[in-house]
Amino acid sequence: MNDAICSENRRFAETAASLLKEYSSKLEPIQKHMRQLRDEVEKASFGSPEFHVVQQEYFALQQSFHTLGASLRTLAQRVSQFLEHADVDDVSRLELEVRLHELEGKLHQTEMIVNVGLSAHASA
Repeated sequence: MNDAICSENRRFAETAASLLKEYSSKLEPIQKHMRQLRDEVEKASFGSPEFHVVQQEYFALQQSFHTLGASLRTLAQRVSQFLEHADVDDVSRLELEVRLHELEGKLHQTEMIVNVGLSAHASA
């Protein structure tokens, strides 16, 4: 394999590992914030101004996550394809596999939390 392709693969592996790590760490605060907002909606009196404010914030965060989630699924897919087809050293491959599994796990957890939504009383 020529040096230019090896260099490009190495650069992709380094950048992808960094992105996977960064976005995996950003999902936990989103999970926490969604749970917090769900709890606040449950505590607020139905129909009260604070109920509506928290409910709208919840729905806005939910929509933001769906946009981010789509981009993260694309990133995961590209990294997976890279791992399947590219010639990359064993250490880089291992790091990418671990980071990819970490992101996919946290992405799935976050999707589960986001998709639970608000209780029937809260979303009425």
